[in-house]
Order: sequence, then C-alpha cells, then structure tokens
Amino acid sequence: MDLKNRFEGLVPTAHESEKVKPGRYNLQIVGDSDMQNDKGWAGCKIQFQLLPRKIPVGHLITIAHENPKYVQWGFEELEKLSKAAGFDSIVDDTSQLHGKVVSCSVKLNDGDYPELDSKFGNSFKPAIEEEKPVAKKEEKPSVSTEESDEIPF
Repeated sequence: MDLKNRFEGLVPTAHESEKVKPGRYNLQIVGDSDMQNDKGWAGCKIQFQLLPRKIPVGHLITIAHENPKYVQWGFEELEKLSKAAGFDSIVDDTSQLHGKVVSCSVKLNDGDYPELDSKFGNSFKPAIEEEKPVAKKEEKPSVSTEESDEIPF
C-alpha cells in the first residue's frame, strides 16, 4: 500500500524527550468550530498550534448557557484573545483570528497532553518576540607601536 499521501499533515507521536513542558508558548490560531448540546449550551472550540513544533491544542469557550455568568466569562475570554491577536475589541467572526499568533500559558492535563491555562482569558497576551542572537564585536586590544617608558598599569 502506498502511504506517501496518507498521513499528510499529521504530527508524529512525541518521544519522551520531546514532550511539552508547562510554561508560556506562542500559539497560532488555525481553526474554530461550533459546538452545542440539547440543553442550550453552545461553545466555540478554537484550534491552536503550539509553536514552533505545531502541536495541536484545542480550547473551548462558552458562548451560550442558561447561566449568564458563564456567557460573560466566555465573552471576556474571546475579547482578551482578540486583543492579544491585535484587534481593538472582540472580533465579529472567529475566522478573523485564523493565522494570528498569541501567547498563553500551557499546562499538561491528566493524560500529559498540553492544554491552555487561559485563566478566563487573562493569560492571553501578544506573541512573544523571538530573541535573535546579537553578534558581539570583539574589541581587539590596541597595540601601540611606539615605545614608552610608562608602565601600563
């Protein structure tokens, strides 16, 4: 069986040494989907890729619930995500977030899989700038060709 194109886009299983450690990471928003149940709850699942390894991480935000407190939390979380992605306020459509990069705290769940620790959106921040190594100029000691009687202390 020719498998060349069968597994395109899938991420290989991480070896023990490659597993994600808890901390703050840049995440690219790559998709979203609507979710709902028959009891009036609705949510938006945002799909992220943990950079630079492109490990998939999903995050669910409540947008409809019988308890307005949960809807308020969801609104605030989407607003903070939108602002971290560079928008002035909450986006009109979550597809506007696709391709944007933000940073957020990541923790491991009980199965050792990464998940966002958004703290109700308070952990969403603009992407962390990669520190680029700066080449330091080596200063050569100045060598004088003139002879002097002075002691160089």
